[in-house]
Amino acid sequence: MTNDGKELKSVTDATQTVVKTQTKAGEDYNVTKDWSDQHGLIIKTNPAAVPGQYESTLTWTLSAVPGK
Repeated sequence: MTNDGKELKSVTDATQTVVKTQTKAGEDYNVTKDWSDQHGLIIKTNPAAVPGQYESTLTWTLSAVPGK
């Protein structure tokens, strides 16, 4: 799930924008610097979930697209 501090959204197979920012060429950006318990990418489980090992895949795509 993603949480922007206002709304909790389920992550699905559909493409979603988690962070949108603009930087200059060669400039670093730390995508997780502002994440907390209330903002960022989180895992939310059912209270009846059985402890164990679980696996998932998260794919990041960085796009260099022209600004508007």
